[in-house]
Amino acid sequence: QRRIRDGMDISTSGLASDINYGGFNQDNSCVFLTTDSKFLVYTCHPLRLAHQREGSFGPAEMLFTSSMVAVAGGGGGVSSASSPRTVLVYNTGTGEVLRTLEFVATVRAVRMNRRRLVVILEKLIHLYDIETLILLQTLDTSGAGASNVALCSDDDVSLLAYPAPDAVGSVLLYDAGRLSSIGQVQAHENAISAVALSWDGSRIATASSKGTVMRVFRTQSGEKTHTLRRGTLSSHIYSLNFDRAGLLLAATTSGGTVHVYRLDTDPKWGSLAGGARHFLPAPVQTMMSEKRDFAHAKLRETNVPHLAVIHDEGAAKLIRVVTARGLFFEFGLDTQRGGPCELRQEFNLLSSTDGSSGRLL
Repeated sequence: QRRIRDGMDISTSGLASDINYGGFNQDNSCVFLTTDSKFLVYTCHPLRLAHQREGSFGPAEMLFTSSMVAVAGGGGGVSSASSPRTVLVYNTGTGEVLRTLEFVATVRAVRMNRRRLVVILEKLIHLYDIETLILLQTLDTSGAGASNVALCSDDDVSLLAYPAPDAVGSVLLYDAGRLSSIGQVQAHENAISAVALSWDGSRIATASSKGTVMRVFRTQSGEKTHTLRRGTLSSHIYSLNFDRAGLLLAATTSGGTVHVYRLDTDPKWGSLAGGARHFLPAPVQTMMSEKRDFAHAKLRETNVPHLAVIHDEGAAKLIRVVTARGLFFEFGLDTQRGGPCELRQEFNLLSSTDGSSGRLL
């Protein structure tokens, strides 16, 4: 099974692709890929190969722009490090292996911030201290969306979110710093397909297997703040990601579109303020309270899993995308006018080792 990291993993089975896993680091300044033969890390600006390690690799995670990475085996090699039940934690600068972690089942995903290393299996989540790599806690997920696990980047908060094993459409919130349960959010009627936490852990965004709406909640109170409408027909939501400030949300779909939503304002009710809205039929109230995207970026292919992040480049906003075919895209995002986003650059990461030979534009 081939995956691409979206904060939640997405299957790419059946695609003519050598990608096992892909994603961005926490500040979206680097993009990485794993294949059956290597692990590649690129800086995004300028796009340049920063690290390469030979071997068969699967799920991976970087720790910001530090030299520490954690990568699971891809199952395609003969060494023990290539086992999909092994996570290799090593220094990219020296190549030194800091720790080899072995598990009883296949590793589905890895998450890190400066305080915790989180290894996700099919039915278990293991939490480690990032400095000592000592196991601190194991959580039982019972296989409920094993890949849809989010860890906020702020290590002072270290909030963890994952689908509840005993309630469809519900998400559990766990304090990975204090090792204590926080609460549960009932987000959808259908199974959770994507979860994202804002940088500071104050907001959580969710999507279900139906893929028509996404919802945003406050993590402290569980209050729903936004319902975001993608469309009326079902679609697979591959990924959700907040911008650094938690005021924008990017969603990627099987239709090949990256949708960007504003979260800094409430839905507009026009003159129907106060209690007047409550005299309307419930379906009309629901429709009027939903927000639609204010900007979007279109890829050339549909039904190709991809992950999108919103990156702050000085005062500018950029949308960066990595796909299951190993393609990297960068779009300009006009936060004032919105609308279609302009494609600025496109690369094939699998055929490029210097950020130039893979250029497609």
